[in-house]
Amino acid sequence: MKTLPGLYTIGITLIGISFLGWFILVVTQILAVVTNMQLFSESLFSLTVLLPVFGGLGMAVLLTKVILERIANRDDEYYAKKVDR
Repeated sequence: MKTLPGLYTIGITLIGISFLGWFILVVTQILAVVTNMQLFSESLFSLTVLLPVFGGLGMAVLLTKVILERIANRDDEYYAKKVDR
């Protein structure tokens, strides 16, 4: 069983989108407080709901990649059985 090579890229991209979104959200919220504008805080509420979803999906993709690599790697099975601890 061969793992998909793009899983790492997809996982890191989703986590990066989440991080970048949180950074943009914090900056816009600070600007909203400083400039006393309610428009920023109300229009970005949907973004706050999606950011944890992107981060969680990214971590789930990376976990899936690790599990698939562990299943496919026969060296791990050999060393788990034959090497003294």
